[in-house]
Amino acid sequence: MYQLFSRQSNMDWLVACGLGHFSQVREVMLSYDIACQYFPNLKKRMKEWPKERRLPSTMHLRPLIPGFHYPVHIEGDHDEFDTRLCDGLGITDLEAIERLWGAIGMLGLATKTMAPASRQLVLDDNFGFYNWLKYINHGKIQFAFACKIQLNKQCLGAMLLRKYKQALMDRNTQTEAHRGFTASLPDELTKEWESHATAWDAAEYPKAKTMPSPYEVKGECTYAPLLCRLSILNAVPLDLSEAAVHKELSREEDVRKSNGGLILHSTGADEYIVMGLQLEELQ
Repeated sequence: MYQLFSRQSNMDWLVACGLGHFSQVREVMLSYDIACQYFPNLKKRMKEWPKERRLPSTMHLRPLIPGFHYPVHIEGDHDEFDTRLCDGLGITDLEAIERLWGAIGMLGLATKTMAPASRQLVLDDNFGFYNWLKYINHGKIQFAFACKIQLNKQCLGAMLLRKYKQALMDRNTQTEAHRGFTASLPDELTKEWESHATAWDAAEYPKAKTMPSPYEVKGECTYAPLLCRLSILNAVPLDLSEAAVHKELSREEDVRKSNGGLILHSTGADEYIVMGLQLEELQ
């Protein structure tokens, strides 16, 4: 997609033509494997687009990197491209367009000797057939592409029903886990973090220039070791070893004893945590 003298012109044309049909849409999540490279100068390039292809000023673009491709982006300030941190996206990874290559990748061998026009027609027919199968109303269908390999494809209706039922169970589990974890934290901490996370999600691109990500901690944390990855506050280094955590918990227990705190068991809380982790590894 990159070109020497007019970088990203192909992608600009696709974006302009594709979104031109949805000018009334206010929020657009636009995923691209290298969104972190494509978006920085997008607004500047838009000014050079033909007037009839320019996107309306009311349209808010949210750049995202598909879930499978995201882990290879090791640079900092990439949280805003993470599909897992985008409010309203759920567990959608935006990789659906990539999954069809597993079924039609063999068409490359079958069409490589064709003329460009014939090859485009054959590919287009197979893409259309693949899409049609997803809209079948019932059952499972066996189909074959040009290379005579049969594949099992589940219909769209049955697939959505199965995923809906699974999503309900996952939602209940995660909601209860989140409720319990939130209840174990100080109210002022959770309110501060939620306020920051809401403002960060609503901020325009690039978010990194306006506010820090609530999901990334740099430096030291001020509340407690277990909250280091939750809060942007915190006096405990992030690179703690198991021995360092054990020492810190022991120190907190000694302070509690010296202040007249009640100790119910001879085994400290830190030792119980270590024993629990050891038992978990043995199972």
